[in-house]
Amino acid sequence: MIINEQMLKKYFSDKDNLFMLWTENDQLSMDEDFFPLEYLSLFIPLTGTVDFKTRFHTLHTDPSRIQFFSNDEAVRITEVSEDYSNVGLIFSRKYWNHTLLHAHPFLTMSVIHPCLEVTPQQRDVILEFYRTIRDLKASGTRDDSPVIINLILGMLFYIGRYYEKWSHSFPKKSNNKVVAKFVDLLFHNFRQHREVEFYAQELHLSKSRFTEIIRNYTGMSPFQCIEKYTLLKICSVLKNSDMTVKEISYTFNFSDTSHFCKFFKNHIGQSPLEFRKTQNRTCQDV
Repeated sequence: MIINEQMLKKYFSDKDNLFMLWTENDQLSMDEDFFPLEYLSLFIPLTGTVDFKTRFHTLHTDPSRIQFFSNDEAVRITEVSEDYSNVGLIFSRKYWNHTLLHAHPFLTMSVIHPCLEVTPQQRDVILEFYRTIRDLKASGTRDDSPVIINLILGMLFYIGRYYEKWSHSFPKKSNNKVVAKFVDLLFHNFRQHREVEFYAQELHLSKSRFTEIIRNYTGMSPFQCIEKYTLLKICSVLKNSDMTVKEISYTFNFSDTSHFCKFFKNHIGQSPLEFRKTQNRTCQDV
């Protein structure tokens, strides 16, 4: 089955569907970005290889690397081998926020390191969690049952242990941690704060040093990162909600609708309404 945003939106419109099991026969569409506005995803490769792009990365993965996408990451598959297969889970944001999952520190680490290398033994443990969850779901156990929630928590905290070990491999003041903290701050504050000075101050860095670190890592200035992230979010809301342009403008804290429309058209080349009608320009291209 080909998985795309429209299918996920329909699946999660059923209030009883809180997460989706990804099977060996499922595939992401290569014709569009996978932009999980409401979803967080864990993929466990079984065979073959796949190349993909995210906001900050171009990555090649194989069965030795699991993938975790959070914080509204945009993912574009660029190449996949004929023998590629994987399993995994896609979580609704509501489900994620109503468990303890959202509080785990590995979420920030996963933004700068979405592919985590694991040993065959570690991957087998993760797969055992997955298979147990799959079997329970197949037997009719509800997604919100305590046994399934605790299995998911156990699996992700197990993965989190290895993210934490990985994060300890670089110095306390590593630029990687600066980038991870910036992304985390951006995720929580971009609607209220789109000025570079706010993020530099929160990270206790001068504006010039902060700009140097972010540019070296992403190839963009902090201002460009902030604008791109804001546009990605706006594109996704336009594609996946019925909010009016005025409501979206208010949600993203623009001074007025006119300013919002000008900002969007300057970057996308279309008005918000034109973009919503066509939806043929991928958000990752902004």
